Amino acid sequence: MTERLSPINNSVTDRSQFCVRLPPYINSGEIRVNQEKVDGLCKFAGISSLQVFSVDNGETSRTSPVVIGVDKNGAGLAGKDVARTNVPTYEVKGKNHKSPPFPWPNFEKDPTTFLVDVIQSVMDYRPASMQQIVLKINLNTQEISQRIATDSRWKNGTRSLEAWAHYLNTSVRSGIRDAGIRHLMFDTDWQNSAKAIASNTGAVMSLIQAVEKGIDPIVSVITFFLAGSIIGLAESGYAKLLNGENRFSPFVGPQIDRALVLALATKTATLIKAT
Repeated sequence: MTERLSPINNSVTDRSQFCVRLPPYINSGEIRVNQEKVDGLCKFAGISSLQVFSVDNGETSRTSPVVIGVDKNGAGLAGKDVARTNVPTYEVKGKNHKSPPFPWPNFEKDPTTFLVDVIQSVMDYRPASMQQIVLKINLNTQEISQRIATDSRWKNGTRSLEAWAHYLNTSVRSGIRDAGIRHLMFDTDWQNSAKAIASNTGAVMSLIQAVEKGIDPIVSVITFFLAGSIIGLAESGYAKLLNGENRFSPFVGPQIDRALVLALATKTATLIKAT
């Protein structure tokens, strides 16, 4: 099957956008993005929109001597050791589409509206598996260039297309991984937190009771996942009614299964390559 690749300096789909400017001695048109793979990972992780840009005036990693004392004139004395400040090649900025916060009553105004606010908040409920994030990844081309220059694997140094593709690919997939796992595991609101606490507490108590009664714990675990799957299927149907996207998971609350798969998928995925 032929891959559909787009230039990294101008590549747009309904879900993702790449506008990465590289140094003038690099032909950006020869470094291309597999946006089908990128969009697939984003959809799996609950990322509704991804924007990838370059920053050409970012900081770079550096080393500095460790001062171990001062001389008689007050000047610093440098030791043999050096301190290294590492700067990442990418920065992620994500915005989560959450439901409104819990409507705590405001007794200074009109506390009678509290019940109305609670009812409205329940009506606005969206399962965690439907919630999406908007993600922006900024690529630090200065730091990438410095890393290529000090990496002996690339014979052509900073003029190597393969080197740039390697570091850009690693940075983008790491950004999707970091933001995606954080979203799948930790982004939530009060409705979904309450649902997860109630469901998982009930599951743990049921497992304890099963052990006390001599029931095989494996049966209880299987029952737990079946119940979670039923809830997931119900939310899938609800999502279709709302014309929204849903990420099925047998876990109620943090989507551990999806986070693990995303971590593995982004470890070796080739999203960007030199052509």
